[in-house]
Amino acid sequence: MIAGIQAFGLALGLIMFYYAVKLYRQGKFKDRDFITWGSVAIVIVGVSVYPTVLDSVLSWLKIGRGLDALLVLGILGVYGFVFQVYIRNQETQRQITNLVRKVALELEQKGRKKNA
Repeated sequence: MIAGIQAFGLALGLIMFYYAVKLYRQGKFKDRDFITWGSVAIVIVGVSVYPTVLDSVLSWLKIGRGLDALLVLGILGVYGFVFQVYIRNQETQRQITNLVRKVALELEQKGRKKNA
């Protein structure tokens, strides 16, 4: 019998995987994004369907309760994703800066040609 939280986790994982596949097919996800989010979705589905699988991992990590482990993993996961977003933001800012410099130089050259 599936508990309410298990049903919610299963639905969330399946929806996440559906959108990951959809965005990947539309070209809005890179390979790395699809692998990351697809894996997260599959893990959510797996843990939702088979929650006792975590017991061996929990005993190895010396964590007593499953909820504690999920909270710890959730917080670590959020930090990892925030770091990933930060890196991508820095790259995007660098690309915008280079583009603005290039456009400014081209406009300056066109202005000089007009005045000459």
